[in-house]
Amino acid sequence: MELRIIICQEDEHFETFARFLMKYRKDLYSSYDIQFTINVICDAFIHSKIVLLLDNQESVIGCFVYHVDEDSNVLFIEQALLHPDSRRRLTFIYGMKQILDHIFITNPSIKVVQFLAETNNSYINHLYSKFATMLTSIKVVGEKRNLYSTDKDQLVNYYNQFFERR
Repeated sequence: MELRIIICQEDEHFETFARFLMKYRKDLYSSYDIQFTINVICDAFIHSKIVLLLDNQESVIGCFVYHVDEDSNVLFIEQALLHPDSRRRLTFIYGMKQILDHIFITNPSIKVVQFLAETNNSYINHLYSKFATMLTSIKVVGEKRNLYSTDKDQLVNYYNQFFERR
């Protein structure tokens, strides 16, 4: 599977991200209305790093928003969103591997990876529970989210197992 990542640095990349997130926002969190999504996009532009995932036709099939807390060596994944046609396939694993390998190379101090999932999204919670531990449920903008955490090495081992079999 040919996938390419783009680290957003140019206006056209940020615009592509904004359009993609706006289009599929309800798939990420059902409570994301347009106004809230615009705030999320603006916050990501200012405080986070944004990665686009492209297929071999150069179509955007996913986006990934994250920040690294250097003090605690934690990678916090704010959003990881795939195009509906790419879900429930190994695209998630391939894309995650490419993006996380890049992040881990550029931020070697990372020891822990954390991310949130909408409490009532059984698909995402089931997926995340395969490679992380749910620490707690927290309220984010009035909605309950499950906070997941995993050791970086454990996560790398999880996604590498898919490539060792091939």
